[in-house]
Amino acid sequence: MVPDNTQFEDRLRQMDIRFSRSFRIAKVRVRGNGDLYNLFNASDVLNMTTRYAGTNGGQWLRPLQILGGRMFKFSAQVDF
Repeated sequence: MVPDNTQFEDRLRQMDIRFSRSFRIAKVRVRGNGDLYNLFNASDVLNMTTRYAGTNGGQWLRPLQILGGRMFKFSAQVDF
């Protein structure tokens, strides 16, 4: 048996970055954004099986959910 609070997953490592630029056209301000999520494309475990159940023991500590892949997003904000 493994005592409670003695086994932990690795730390979550994710870096997100945003590039932003503002422009003024007459009385309208436009801000363009470019967001990059999970810059280094880490695949850390977010959720895993923590139960050891009889014949299903081979499932113990099996990752159930991992960090999503790299994603880039464009957006804009218009103020008038």
